[in-house]
Amino acid sequence: MKRAMIFGDSYSTFEGYIPDGYAIYYTKIPQIEGIDVDDASQCWWHLLTEDLGFEIVKNDSWSGSTVCFTGYEGDCTHSSFVTRLKRYIADGYFEKSGIDTVFVFGGTNDSWADAPIGDVDDVGEGALFSVKPAIRCFLCELRAAIPEGRIIVILNTEIKEEITECLASEGEAVRATVVRLSNIQKVSGHPDRVGMRQIYEQVKAAIT
Repeated sequence: MKRAMIFGDSYSTFEGYIPDGYAIYYTKIPQIEGIDVDDASQCWWHLLTEDLGFEIVKNDSWSGSTVCFTGYEGDCTHSSFVTRLKRYIADGYFEKSGIDTVFVFGGTNDSWADAPIGDVDDVGEGALFSVKPAIRCFLCELRAAIPEGRIIVILNTEIKEEITECLASEGEAVRATVVRLSNIQKVSGHPDRVGMRQIYEQVKAAIT
């Protein structure tokens, strides 16, 4: 059985399935009118792993999180994808856990929070507060952590094209499978039950 990990934002959260202290969007009693996802079994990742036989060893998803260090309230270094990945690497988590598949589903909040875009070649102090250099850093460090593993980068709809294209190109550069979503049904910017199933179906079609 494949041992999988998710790095995600609100789209991949569910109450009881993410680390303690992380912000949650999807809960057993939905907090947003029109959001009818009230069980983990309705989430895209649960549908996918049940169907394809993956074991989700870790769902590292934090609602509202950005890939880069800039979020809705300015400096969000602590919750960024980059910081979370660096913690796992420093702890030797990938070697200990035997993770061989990582789903990366982010960039949405970088777009919505209007984080600085930057350039993928930016380096030095402050570079990771911009989206493009943070995407490159994250994906390169993830590939180094699982050199023979599978990385699956999922591209959301309705976010800035320059972020989408950076995720795609940097994903391809590290030999990731890139999944471009389309026509996802959403309420308040987030998938409902139908949208979750659409994500699952599109990701499954791309990786099998």
